[in-house]
Amino acid sequence: MDDNGYDISNHYHVDPQFGNDDDLKTLISEVHKRKMKIIFDFVLNHTSDEHPWFIEAKKDPHSEAHGYYIWHPGRFDKQGKRHRPNNWRGFFADSAWQFDRTAKQYYMKIFSKKMPDLNWENPKLREKIYEIAHYYF
Repeated sequence: MDDNGYDISNHYHVDPQFGNDDDLKTLISEVHKRKMKIIFDFVLNHTSDEHPWFIEAKKDPHSEAHGYYIWHPGRFDKQGKRHRPNNWRGFFADSAWQFDRTAKQYYMKIFSKKMPDLNWENPKLREKIYEIAHYYF
């Protein structure tokens, strides 16, 4: 529930604190019976750091999932000390980069450190997002 729940850890299931998948189906059905529609806020910019893709991405820099996110090794000064890739700021005025000790790289996070940004330059990531969208259509 970081940033009011925008840290998506599972695109296919309802967070248990809000019910379950059957509850969602019932809600949609009942709303449609009343000639209304539901608008979903489909988060396309990032996932949660608890999402299976990110967990895999951190563990293996050669994994397909690693390419789903924006990573950078950082800059090194003359003493060999690692620094953020650049001075970009995130939405909340902190750095747009967060160092991950497991991956030994920085990942981009425009919002919260719990919400790593997705790499839309990656065609495989785009296909995954299209699959999720299709599921809801």
